[in-house]
Amino acid sequence: QLPAFESGKLPAAITLYDASWHQGVVGILASRIKEQYHRPVIVFANDGEKALKGSARSIEGVHIRDVLDSIATMNPGLISKFGGHAMAAGLTIPASALEAFGQALDNFLEENTPPELFHPVKLSDGALSESDFSLSVAQELRLLQPWGQQFPEPLFDNEFRIVELRILSGQHAKMRLELASSNATLDAIAFNVDVDFYQAKLGQTLRFLYRLDVNEFRGLESLQMIIEYAERPLEHSL
Repeated sequence: QLPAFESGKLPAAITLYDASWHQGVVGILASRIKEQYHRPVIVFANDGEKALKGSARSIEGVHIRDVLDSIATMNPGLISKFGGHAMAAGLTIPASALEAFGQALDNFLEENTPPELFHPVKLSDGALSESDFSLSVAQELRLLQPWGQQFPEPLFDNEFRIVELRILSGQHAKMRLELASSNATLDAIAFNVDVDFYQAKLGQTLRFLYRLDVNEFRGLESLQMIIEYAERPLEHSL
């Protein structure tokens, strides 16, 4: 459960802790929150009676290991130990220092980070034509793996109308989409999304940022689009 941020304003960094959280899940939680809010996120779990162990995930342009190094230098005793790299890090702090650490992190980023870094930019490799939506193309893309930070998986964008929608597990949107430039229909799924948003957009046309995936079910393979982002086309924006 995320905290209620004052006046709807997000801090420069999000620091979270819950006594019930296990150290094995804080990294996954930090990654998901980072993706949702496009902020550096550090999630803590208990590490003994008097210490908290945190997992940090960062955004492009904020070298989180160097940020922790600066905070540790400026605030002796605030961080017991840390290590990592630009996009991810681990650290341990005294349990009593949680609030002070969160404030120090937020203050440092506010003073040393350009505010435009907190506004995500979605990059696309462009639109696909109707003939590109095929299982063979998805299979060919799969052969290019593994993807990495310097070799990201190709993402594409087109406009589609949501013609069918089914909510899975209360958090995933399984859809049938109609390509706006033709009558072609395609299967798609968006994981861990605001399902109310998709339910409100049923029957409407959206611009989707997506990747092509090979869906395997009962020994059969089929094309499936994995939705990474959705927005109204520019001509429909307010």
